[in-house]
Amino acid sequence: MIIEHVAFVVKDPEAACVWYCEHLGFKELRRGGGGDIFVSDEDGSTILQLEDARFVSDEEDIADHASRDARQLHLAFSVDDVAGTCQELLEAEATMEGEILVTEDGDEMVLLRDPWGLPFQLVKRKERMKRAKTVSANSDLGRRIK
Repeated sequence: MIIEHVAFVVKDPEAACVWYCEHLGFKELRRGGGGDIFVSDEDGSTILQLEDARFVSDEEDIADHASRDARQLHLAFSVDDVAGTCQELLEAEATMEGEILVTEDGDEMVLLRDPWGLPFQLVKRKERMKRAKTVSANSDLGRRIK
C-alpha cells in the first residue's frame, strides 16, 4: 500500500496553496469539489489535500493546529540547508518552534509553522532514510486490499 494523500482542513486553501507552491516548491495538481485543492511536493511523491474549512460541518471540531504541540503531528521536509531554508521561510511568515537541533546521530532539524499554524519540520539527515519497497499487487497484502 502507498499513501495517496494527506488532508488538512485550512481556513483559506487558496492562500495556503499559493504559499506552499511559492515557498515549499509544491505544485498544484487539481481542485476538488467544495473548494479543496490538491498539491504535490517537488518529485510528486507526496500529495496534500488542502480542505476548505468553510465546507466542514459546524458540528465537527476543526483542528486548532496552532495550539497543539508541533511534535504531535507535522510534515517533515528534507533539505540541504536547515538554517538557510528556515530563514527564508521565516521571511515568508512561517514561525519557528524552538531552536535548530542537532541529534546525537548528527541529524539537523527545526520545527516551524506555516502562516495558518500547520506544523512542519525541516530536516537534514546525516544519513538519508531509504524508502521501503512498494507492496506488489501480487503479494498477499496487495490482494487483500483490492
